[in-house]
Amino acid sequence: MTVAQQECYGRLASFYDTMMSHVPYSNWVHLIKDILADYCEKEDPRLFEIGGGTGTLGSILVYEGFAYQGSDYSFDMCQAAWKKGLDYLCCDCRHIPIQSIYDLVFFCFDGINYLHSLDDYAMTFLEVHRVLAPGGLFLFDITTERSSRLFFNDYTEAESFPHGAYIRYCTYDVPERKQYNTFDIFYETDTDRYCRQREEHVQTVFPTQEVSGAIPEDLFRIVGMWEDFDRSNAGPLAERVHFLLQKR
Repeated sequence: MTVAQQECYGRLASFYDTMMSHVPYSNWVHLIKDILADYCEKEDPRLFEIGGGTGTLGSILVYEGFAYQGSDYSFDMCQAAWKKGLDYLCCDCRHIPIQSIYDLVFFCFDGINYLHSLDDYAMTFLEVHRVLAPGGLFLFDITTERSSRLFFNDYTEAESFPHGAYIRYCTYDVPERKQYNTFDIFYETDTDRYCRQREEHVQTVFPTQEVSGAIPEDLFRIVGMWEDFDRSNAGPLAERVHFLLQKR
C-alpha cells in the first residue's frame, strides 16, 4: 500500500456523491424555490452556485427547469460535475471569472466556512455583488461552534464502498475556532492493490454576529438569518445559519 497527501476534495471527489447520499438536497431546493417566489420578480431567474461540489444540487435545479451555472474550487469536483453535463467553472469565490449577471447566487452546505478570514468574506461579498442583477439575492449558510462542539469534536466515522473506503477524523480547536476534518481514503488501483491518500479539510467557524457584521451595508441588506429550512429566526442554539442578502 502506498500513501500520498492530496489537497482538499481531490481523491475524495470520486466518493463524494456516495458519502453525501444522506444530505437532504431537496430541502435546499425547496428553500431556493421559496426564496425566488418571495423575493425575485423574474419569471426565468438565472442561478449561479458557488462551491457546488460534484453538482448534485445543480443537477436537480436543471431538471426543475432553472437556468443554472455552477462552480467549485476543486478541479476534481468540477470534473465530476462536467460528467453530469453541467455548465461549470473551476474558480475561487473571491475571484469569480465571469461577467454574466445572475438573479440568485448561492453557496450552500457551509462551504463558506472554508474561508479563513473576514477579509476573505469581504472579497466574496464584493464579487457576488458584482455578478448580481439589481435587487439580486445571495443565499449562503454557515456552520456554528455549537455544531462543532456537539457533533464534530473527537469524532470518527468510517464507510466502505465497492472499490474503496474512507476514515474521517474530526477535531475542533476551540481557541482557534478551527474545525479539522482529516480523511484517510483507500482506493483500488489497476494492479489490484489499494492506495491510501490523506486529505486535510479545515474550516473556520466565525460567530454568527461576526459574519453578519462583515456584510457591507452599502452593498447588501440582510433579508433574513434563519436556523432552519422553514426560515425561523436564528437563535443562540442554532447549528446552521442561513443568510439571505439582497443587493442594494
